[in-house]
Amino acid sequence: MGNQSYKIEKIIRPVEILLDIQGNQPETFALFLNQYSRFGTGEESLAEFLNSNTGFVPVRNAKSGAPALINLQEAIYIRETEPVQPMAARKKISLLLVNRTEMDVEHFQEMPDSRSRLLDFLNSDEPFICFLREGTKIHINRNKIIRSSEHE
Repeated sequence: MGNQSYKIEKIIRPVEILLDIQGNQPETFALFLNQYSRFGTGEESLAEFLNSNTGFVPVRNAKSGAPALINLQEAIYIRETEPVQPMAARKKISLLLVNRTEMDVEHFQEMPDSRSRLLDFLNSDEPFICFLREGTKIHINRNKIIRSSEHE
């Protein structure tokens, strides 16, 4: 029995993470999420995880299986690998990131009408903002966005 009675079950979520030092090549890692959300029923979402842990988080490299600790403040983005269900058309946004990558994304998070402008969205309190890109969620560190503009 030993340490097994202290084991906390986690959900293993595969993600692509791009750190400042990596240029434009993200690496695939496994993140470990809680089985239960602090804010409601069901599993902890990646957005909840990213916006509640601002320091170092444990990951496992998908290729080597090696464990590591990653400083989320150095992450440019974390991209989920599972596709999102097709959705109605959303506002399209162009972003320029600190590594000089230009990226087209779509709004994903709903904001109240009184705070639905792009400026409000980018000035939210959360360090990671969720967008939609090529059918998957991408959580971009808002401190790594240099410029943004909306498209019609």
